[in-house]
Amino acid sequence: MTSTRADLRRKICHLELEIERQEAALSGSRSLLRDLQASLAAENPTFPILTLPPEIASEIFVHCVPEVVRRPRYADAPFVLLRVCRAWNRIAMSTPALWTKIRLEIDFMSQRTIQMDILESMAKRAGQLPLTVAFSSHTWPAKPDAFWQAFSAHSYRIRQLEIVRLTVADGELLQAQSPAFPALTHLSLESGLISERESRVLLSAFRDVPLLRSAHFADMEPFLIPPAFKNLTNLVAKLYFIDGIMDVLRVLPKLLVLRYTQFVDEEDDDDDQQEPAHLVHKCLREIHLIEPVEDQPSVLRYLTLPELDILVFEATDPSMDTEGLGEFFQRSNPPLRRLVFHCVRTRRTLSVQDWDFLRWAPHITELEIDYPSRHTAQVFCAAVSLPDFLLELNKLVLRCRQSSDTDDDDYYDFSLQDEDEMALREFVDLVLDALYKRVVCGQVALFESRILVEDNDGVGLVSLSDEQVVQCREIKARGVNVWIGPQGRNLVI
Repeated sequence: MTSTRADLRRKICHLELEIERQEAALSGSRSLLRDLQASLAAENPTFPILTLPPEIASEIFVHCVPEVVRRPRYADAPFVLLRVCRAWNRIAMSTPALWTKIRLEIDFMSQRTIQMDILESMAKRAGQLPLTVAFSSHTWPAKPDAFWQAFSAHSYRIRQLEIVRLTVADGELLQAQSPAFPALTHLSLESGLISERESRVLLSAFRDVPLLRSAHFADMEPFLIPPAFKNLTNLVAKLYFIDGIMDVLRVLPKLLVLRYTQFVDEEDDDDDQQEPAHLVHKCLREIHLIEPVEDQPSVLRYLTLPELDILVFEATDPSMDTEGLGEFFQRSNPPLRRLVFHCVRTRRTLSVQDWDFLRWAPHITELEIDYPSRHTAQVFCAAVSLPDFLLELNKLVLRCRQSSDTDDDDYYDFSLQDEDEMALREFVDLVLDALYKRVVCGQVALFESRILVEDNDGVGLVSLSDEQVVQCREIKARGVNVWIGPQGRNLVI
């Protein structure tokens, strides 16, 4: 039966009314949605991040991953990003850069399968991006071990590799796989190995490393370092005897940067031990030394470095042989630009008997001295006040601290009374007098001076005396940039 015109009009009317009701309901829902979003935004300022385009959210996610390669934890990025919402899960899973840092720790036999799954899944999510892998193992592996097969399958993608600890059996399994590391640029070996055989097994696994330029070794036998490492330009060498580090330098002719921590056997009284042969290294440009033990020779005694540009004493020997340092500068005649003296952590002050050695390093432009003792500060300020002292100097940084009476003397080698500390205001007076003589009276070229004075609470001086203010104004009038005060707050206006 066909509908009449009246029936059609009635149906159209009903549909129009239904559409109006739906539009009214939709309008009300949209209004409520805007109100709820506004309330959420007011209580949670980070809420708008949920509305960012995926490509922008992806870039933000990458910056959430820690720089240090950590053990995977569900409470840390990138894993925590998977559980926020479905949108973030999709973004995280499709962002390869989130999954390039892999840390594997095998404490128990049962963890091998779990760690292999972590390696496989994260390497897959990382796409074809280079990997950074940190590994440690404490258990004797079952044979055959599929873990090292999986590891070797991804070795061609590893750019940075850190081995903190490795069992001998694991080293043999790794060696048997003969992995290639064509992309490896940095290798860190801190396995605590003690025997020549163990060192040889581990190092022999790295035969194919054409791009390796940076390494971190801890007590690895120097004569076992393979020829493939000869192109190293940056080396951190911890706990080496002097003869050991000298042997290392002989096999690394292209080395540019060295960070060396000296090892001293205090129970070894063998005075007949043969000194290492002298070495002229023509490439080394930057050295950081930790040689904190008193009455021990520095590695500089046996080196000539004609290209040295930066020398940093990270922990200065309290009985530093300044005469020997002067001889080193004299025979090397380096274009030394930056020289830094940091204090040993177990001492409150830095002690340097004289500064005559600096006349053999006339090209220094940056000089930094931490926590000089009273005598050290007085001798240095007497030297720096002279107009012919380090004529090319354009940046001087001096740090002074004043320990409190409640300092823990058990931590330091000497008690507070035995350390020759200066009061903060006295130190500033001494340095300002030297700068005034150098700049105002000596007509020396312009430079920057930073005098950092703090107590243990990071407060230090709160104001300058009227006389100090006048001195600072006259020094600044000569174009010198003067900073005095605790870190982050300059008292010189």
